[in-house]
Amino acid sequence: MTDSVFLVVDSDADDLATFASALTSRYASEYEIRTAATASEAHATLAALSVAGITVALLIVSRDLGDADLLLLLQRARELFPSARRVLSARYLDPSAFDFITGAMRTGRIDYFLYKPCEPVVTRLYPVVDDLLGGLRRTRQVDGHGDRRLEAVTVERVDGKREKLSAAGLFVLVGGTPHTQWLGGTIEMDAKRYILTGRDLLRSGHPPNGWRLEREPFFLEMSMPGVFAVGDALPFRQARRICAGRGRHCDPACPRVLARSMIAAKYRLFSAEPKATKFPRYAHRREAFCTTLGSGKSAHVSRIACA
Repeated sequence: MTDSVFLVVDSDADDLATFASALTSRYASEYEIRTAATASEAHATLAALSVAGITVALLIVSRDLGDADLLLLLQRARELFPSARRVLSARYLDPSAFDFITGAMRTGRIDYFLYKPCEPVVTRLYPVVDDLLGGLRRTRQVDGHGDRRLEAVTVERVDGKREKLSAAGLFVLVGGTPHTQWLGGTIEMDAKRYILTGRDLLRSGHPPNGWRLEREPFFLEMSMPGVFAVGDALPFRQARRICAGRGRHCDPACPRVLARSMIAAKYRLFSAEPKATKFPRYAHRREAFCTTLGSGKSAHVSRIACA
């Protein structure tokens, strides 16, 4: 038995079996894969693992459990295993899934989401899990394969084991050095000077020193309350390939932050391509603005809704 576990919770037997099979196929050598079909079974499993001193590295919970049971389970997992990565799975045809997912990510209840069915798993499940667990930092690409086009790559793990993975393309990053020196001593960053945000700021479940608010940092919020970071200045495992879409997750949090701040009027948003009609609900209100930080030497500002 390993000392770290993946726990998948889903009331749909087929979906549960699909997740378990896919995760076992790729991660069984490092993690034990456990499943639960109900919220009560998942609560019991979490409690037993906590008592046994076994860590939950990844929790995948289906929205099929129902919002009430789901929120209680996420909260309990957060209390027992604050470092666990929490992922919500939802169906494509669930009309309320987007609003629920956005709210859960904004409040730090989940780290990411998956739409079911997440097949092929090679492109829709494994990259998400690898990014959340920092898997891309533990491997390097050592070979490519294909006839006239790329069909597979061979990666080598830190333990020397090699694995051949099907791939239709290879995303190459060059010049990935963040220019965040000007923020030194102002906000929390990692050893490579990437900006830490949201749950990455927590240490043993607690916010960083100097965080004076009772709540934890919002998703993408930096160690300076009310300031958000989106883009290449974030650690690589935050999946920069989708950073453009992540900017909108700041949207629901900004009005709440600004509403509580007496200095909201001092912030102003500049946009290269203003789209006033995109935010009709704020058209009749007095303007207030918020800035996000990118990887350049000056502030990169994204168009985000403010109130």
